[in-house]
Amino acid sequence: MVTLDVRPQLLDALSALRERVAAARFPLPLAGAPRARANRDELLAQLDDYLVPRLREPEAPLLAVVGAPPEPASPHW
Repeated sequence: MVTLDVRPQLLDALSALRERVAAARFPLPLAGAPRARANRDELLAQLDDYLVPRLREPEAPLLAVVGAPPEPASPHW
């Protein structure tokens, strides 16, 4: 069985994606512009903080946060 290391290609693709996302500008005062900028920033943060570092260091410990939303308070009659 042959195992291929596709990480270099993935890193190249993610780097190209990151450049394009970072270059996206939303300068017009349109209703969706603030949300588009926030989405861009969130995607860049995911790429920078999680995806790219994980591909560079696949043996690094995996950090997972497990949680659930708080339960709504029950009325006390």
